[in-house]
Amino acid sequence: MIAGIDPEFLHQYRVNLRRSRAIGESLLAIARVPGLKKRLKRLKRRAQATSELRDLHVFLESLDTRPAPLSERIRLALHDWLAARERERHEALCRQLGEPEYAEEMAAWQAFLDGNRFQQALAGLDSRRVDRVLVERIAEHDRELAALGVASLDEAFHDLRKGVKRIRYLAELDPKRHRRLLKGLKRRQGVLGDFQDLCSRQAWIEAFAAASRNAPRRRQECAAWCAAPRGAEARPA
Repeated sequence: MIAGIDPEFLHQYRVNLRRSRAIGESLLAIARVPGLKKRLKRLKRRAQATSELRDLHVFLESLDTRPAPLSERIRLALHDWLAARERERHEALCRQLGEPEYAEEMAAWQAFLDGNRFQQALAGLDSRRVDRVLVERIAEHDRELAALGVASLDEAFHDLRKGVKRIRYLAELDPKRHRRLLKGLKRRQGVLGDFQDLCSRQAWIEAFAAASRNAPRRRQECAAWCAAPRGAEARPA
């Protein structure tokens, strides 16, 4: 990542941060582990530093497979504008990864995971304690799902996706026992993730248009693109 923009490395980096954090958050929901909550907040901040860069990767890749409904000149301008944003976010992330504090923070997190308190908490887990929290999270998800409608804000769907992820991470503490549940969660998380990608794409289009104050044709085409129906695949059913 520091040597150059590598979408696959970024993906694996995000996956590893997410998995590590997911184990900690799932354990925190079940057992009391002193110091864990504070460390999870730091890990969340590290993961958030990759979010915009990841969204840019996804958008740029989508432009290669599905050309934007824009004139060629504006389409190229959009690609160049996004690529410039991508370089900025990449450089910012590289600066963070190169800081001494980052290495120290990751080493401290690894030491915490290997420490007695965390390992004892893991060893003390049992299926009944996991299932109790799992039932609570599923019930909360069902309430949020029932409250959704065609007029719901996009943020409500994003919150639902986060809830699905929390359920999935907890179920993954006993993957064999929850194999069927995990299969359904993965599919639902994929649908909600696709919708979030569409929302992120639209936000970047609007930002590109806003940066084009002296280009009325560009703003007009971008507005038409954003106003077009997102289709059945855009919003989860």
